[in-house]
Amino acid sequence: MAYQSNSKQLQRLFKKFKKYNQDGRFTDVTISVPDTYGSEKMIEYKSHKIILASFSTYFRSELTTILNNGAKVESCRIKGISNEGFGPIFEFLYSNTLPYDGKKLAALLQVTDYLDIDMARINYTSFIRRYSMPLSQAIAFFEIASSTSTNCLMEKFSDQILQNFSTCLQLYRRELLDMQLRNILPLIERDENDASEADLLIFALEYLDQRSLESSEREKLFKAVRLNSIPANQFQSIIKDHKLSNELNKLYQESHHQPRDGNYNYIAYIDKNSRDCIYIYDSSSNVLHHLSEASDRPISHLKEICMGINEATRHFHSLELRNGNLACVVGYDKTQNRLPCFFRYENKIWHQQYRLQIELDAYVQVGFRILNFGGYDPNRSTDLKGCAIYGDGPWKLIPSLTEKRSEHALIFNEGAAYALGGQNDIHVLNTCESIQVDPLANCWDSIAPMNHARQGHKAAFLMGKIYVVGGYETRRSENPSNKLVLSNEFYDILTNTWTDFAPASSHLHCLALNACNGRLYALLSPDSGFTRCNMEIHVYNPQAYTWQMLLRTTLDRPVFIKYSCIFSKSDIAKI
Repeated sequence: MAYQSNSKQLQRLFKKFKKYNQDGRFTDVTISVPDTYGSEKMIEYKSHKIILASFSTYFRSELTTILNNGAKVESCRIKGISNEGFGPIFEFLYSNTLPYDGKKLAALLQVTDYLDIDMARINYTSFIRRYSMPLSQAIAFFEIASSTSTNCLMEKFSDQILQNFSTCLQLYRRELLDMQLRNILPLIERDENDASEADLLIFALEYLDQRSLESSEREKLFKAVRLNSIPANQFQSIIKDHKLSNELNKLYQESHHQPRDGNYNYIAYIDKNSRDCIYIYDSSSNVLHHLSEASDRPISHLKEICMGINEATRHFHSLELRNGNLACVVGYDKTQNRLPCFFRYENKIWHQQYRLQIELDAYVQVGFRILNFGGYDPNRSTDLKGCAIYGDGPWKLIPSLTEKRSEHALIFNEGAAYALGGQNDIHVLNTCESIQVDPLANCWDSIAPMNHARQGHKAAFLMGKIYVVGGYETRRSENPSNKLVLSNEFYDILTNTWTDFAPASSHLHCLALNACNGRLYALLSPDSGFTRCNMEIHVYNPQAYTWQMLLRTTLDRPVFIKYSCIFSKSDIAKI
């Protein structure tokens, strides 16, 4: 067969076409097309006269003449068209689906007025799903269709977008973060280089201004946008004075009730002082595993990953298994220099990355980056207010905290990072501040102070609120026993207010706090200092406003749990 294609579907269609051509009604024609325009290398395509005739005005007159004369030509040479433009024409004819490449699509659409084919019959949904067409190319599709005056194509695709907006957004989500939004069927016009969920929300609102949708359709439209990833202040500025602001506020609150990426059954607790001391809590079976002893999968599989981090003694600071491509452990070696270390799933190897030259205190992972916050040690003369960010290259400094603090809670969510409470060289703090990370802001901004000053506490994000549990009333250097703060509280991002809620237990210190499947899981201990051997796990139900103890255990070794993370079975399956 002279016609070559990488698509198995096209080859099957070609054979099917040949089967129905046994009666000789169609004339097979082999044509030679330059590999690139002006190239001497020719590529042969084999097709049928009846199909080529529909494109006759697209080609040079010699082909038109040959076809119109009805001559049974075994082979003809095409000039003035390259393989780049001719290939997509054949792909379209054999498959009735549009080419996914923007240039090929342009070559095809430029001749739509000459086609003897109803473009409106194209199966757009099948086309989108088959090629997972990036939205940037879909935008080019709109623009090309508009410039070539293919009205039937415009109307058909417009209806398709209306009916499948949610599906399209899910398919395009990764590309949406890197594309430039331009004029789409005059629904939106923006100049930003990076599109975010906020841009999608604006797109949806401007789309609604052009369409009249029922409430159920509007809800489906907005749920296609990840509202819970839009910072509260940015969300409020977008919907301010909009006629659907009340409806959107409700959906925004509801969006924080949903798990982000599946069912997170596991919580990992990392000991700061020992390389191999990692505990995994399985909330589905209410069992606490020690990785050095775990034998059942998937826990044992996670053990294999964590144990191979580094032969040198390393103090863990954070462990992240939620981003689908790499696990991350950040800590420091005996030289006290922070050495981020990444485990890449594709080659199963740990990679030591760029060394951070300044010593900081706490870490929060943001997607494929790590924010390194904070760092004031009252026992040292160095003021460590600095922050650093790690991305695809070396660390770089970002705006410092407005107030020096240590033993504070750090949390990242909705595109912003929060530093809550802590202590300085004078007293324990109740002050709080935040910084926009996506995109990165120029400075930290103060937010409402907590109702209670505290240091050594933990924080977690759940249902649109930041929950703070535990902590001490006095500075560690002043009072070794450190009296516990008996009240817990949560921060409402929308209203910028703090509200107290019930403590899990008045005599237990919170070692870790995680939001998992709509609940708060607190790892508590009655011990103090670095000899915490007794631990309890309590769960808080925000709907019932109640705590429940799930597990009490005595560990066989003293540990100092400082960092933790949640992950699901699917996360482990990706490793």
